[in-house]
Amino acid sequence: MKKISEQMLRIFVLLLISNYCMAQEVKVKKNEILVNDTARELKSGKITNTAEFQRQVRKDIQIVKNQLDDQVIKIEWHALDGIDDNALKFIREEMTKVGLSADKFKVVVY
Repeated sequence: MKKISEQMLRIFVLLLISNYCMAQEVKVKKNEILVNDTARELKSGKITNTAEFQRQVRKDIQIVKNQLDDQVIKIEWHALDGIDDNALKFIREEMTKVGLSADKFKVVVY
C-alpha cells in the first residue's frame, strides 16, 4: 500500500467533508471548514494536553460562548492521529466552566 503525505490526507478529508455536505453552504479556510454553523478543523498528530492545545481550546470555546463569529455555534475537531484522555478531560472541564453543553465542542477521532 502506498503512503500519502499529510497534506494530501488533509485535502482528502476536506473533500470528503465537502462532498458529504454538498447540498449545504460550505465555507473553507486554512484547515477549517464551516458547514451548518459548525466550524470543523483538521488536527494532525496526536492531540495532547499542552499549553498550545489549551490555548486553542479556550479560543474556540470563546468563539462559541461569546458568539465572536455569528456563523459558528459549534466546534468540531477531526483528530487524524487521536487525542489523549487528559486532553478530552480538559475540553469537558473548560466547557463546564463556561456553562456550555458538551454538544457545542465535538472531537471526532480517526
